[in-house]
Parts: sequence; structure tokens; C-alpha cells
Amino acid sequence: LALAPGHQGTIEALEDVLTGNDREGRILAANVLVPHYQSRAMHSELISALGVAAETDDPTEKLDALRRAVEVADIGLGEPTTAFDLAGRAVRAALSDPALADLITELGRHARASNRQRDLVQLLTEVAPEVMDGDLQLEVLLTVATVARHELADAELAKVYYRRVLEGQPEHEGALDALDDLYRDANDNANLLEILRRKAEVTTDAQTRVGLLM
Repeated sequence: LALAPGHQGTIEALEDVLTGNDREGRILAANVLVPHYQSRAMHSELISALGVAAETDDPTEKLDALRRAVEVADIGLGEPTTAFDLAGRAVRAALSDPALADLITELGRHARASNRQRDLVQLLTEVAPEVMDGDLQLEVLLTVATVARHELADAELAKVYYRRVLEGQPEHEGALDALDDLYRDANDNANLLEILRRKAEVTTDAQTRVGLLM
């Protein structure tokens, strides 16, 4: 291709390798085909090639290929469902990468654009235990709880994950307030009383503490 860009015979030979069983050959072919497809705005083919390029063992190259594929699906094709699937692969590939927080935010955007909040929750519940950063893991759990409550109307799932937030941070005001509301809505007085007691324990205002316990 360097000598004859776009040579059809060469392209077809590389595409045969791309769909073959030789993993290393597939990755090499993908890396050659990516600039060819990109220069011709062949978005579907480019996404496929980037997906194969992401089979590499190099974590940086893997994540770079997946992020490029997400961008092509989102902007080039305007397909939020495809973008969501690829962003999910990127999140799984970035569990110890500094870019993970941004990738999770991007994943949420594609989930909402494709009405796949249920899939978003499932993916985040699967990866949460593997997130290395403790603060970010807490944010992932909180995201699951918030989406379950406000976007899926799944109060039971929301309660489970707000509870998990409290396991990591017992004084988390947002989780305590959310559980307060959820237990009130469900007339679950036993659990509501427990949450009110916990809120009373963490507040520094004496008047507020008395009001919670009355």
C-alpha cells in the first residue's frame, strides 16, 4: 500500500487476513487497513479494523483503538448503540487506567442516547469490583444506584447499591438521603429508622440530630 495506495488486490488480501484465524496476522492487517479506511471515510470498515487492532496485548494500543472506534461510531456513523458497545469494551480495558472516569462518563452518554440504561447498570455492576481506585469504585456504585432509581425506576436495585456505597463510606450524605427517601416511599419503617439513626450519628448539628431521632 505504501507503493500503490488503495491497490485493490492488496486490500482484498489484507481483508482476508483480517477475517482469518491468525491473531497476530489479523492485528497486523488491521493496523495497515485502519489508515486506508480512515482516508476514505469507510466508517463501518474502520470500526471493524479498529476492533481487531484492539485485540493486541498492549494495553495502551488496545485502549487507543477502542476509543477511536467509539468516536467513529458516534460521530462518523451516528450509531449510539454501536458506540455504547465499543465504549463498554473500552471501560473493561481501562480498569486501571487514569482515563477510566472519563470513559465511564462517555459510556453513560451513549447509554442514554441509545436507551440502554439497563445495559449500563449491568456492565457497571460487573466491573465495579475490579476498579482499582477506591474513590472511583464508590462513584461507579453510586452511578448504578442513581441510574436504577431515577432512570429505571428500580427502587430495590437502587437500595442495594446505595447500601454498598455506605459500606465504603458510611457517612455518605447522598446515599443516606436517597435511602431515607426510598424507605419513606416504601413505608419501610424499620430500615428508615436505621437510616435516621445513622444520619443522626454523622451530623454535627445538635438540633438536627434531635429532629432525626424524634
